[in-house]
Amino acid sequence: MTPVTLRQLGDYDATSEIAVGADGRFTAEHGGYVTAGRRTGRLSRRDLAHLGRLTEAVDLGATHPAQGAVVITLSVGDQSVAWAGAPPTDPLAALVNALVRLTA
Repeated sequence: MTPVTLRQLGDYDATSEIAVGADGRFTAEHGGYVTAGRRTGRLSRRDLAHLGRLTEAVDLGATHPAQGAVVITLSVGDQSVAWAGAPPTDPLAALVNALVRLTA
């Protein structure tokens, strides 16, 4: 799987970042007024394969409105796509939800 990074930048220091490497190692940090700290771990081969399938379904060439209080950027290898607010497509929503769930 190609490395994946999901970054959220928002008002009031509402930032978070989830990064998953090609080998399944991940780091996740959700910030704001209070942070739970950085978590690290390693995804199972099954979870990594699942993320790979979800990533392949995302249109990284798409453009979405990226102006707002919260802007999210998904990077897959050297390609990226950004949007404001909730994920604008079902494949993006599925990938974001899986990243958050698997790295919690």
